[in-house]
Amino acid sequence: MGAIFLAGWMVLVGAVAMNLAAGALGLSTWYDFLKAGGELGWGKAAQQVSWISWVFLLGLYPLGLGALAAAGLRLARGG
Repeated sequence: MGAIFLAGWMVLVGAVAMNLAAGALGLSTWYDFLKAGGELGWGKAAQQVSWISWVFLLGLYPLGLGALAAAGLRLARGG
């Protein structure tokens, strides 16, 4: 249970940091996309997201969070 808790905290802190970095770099976050989808419709919202933001959202963001989760589990298990 402790390993999962530590990994969860690492993912949470990492997600906040990645969202702050994305905002500073002018990239869309999932919050931005979901909010726009609710206001404009999903098709229009998807069209407004830049290709580099899609790379971030569908590639770098899950890769980064997955790596943090794996690191947290490895750290908690002493390895």
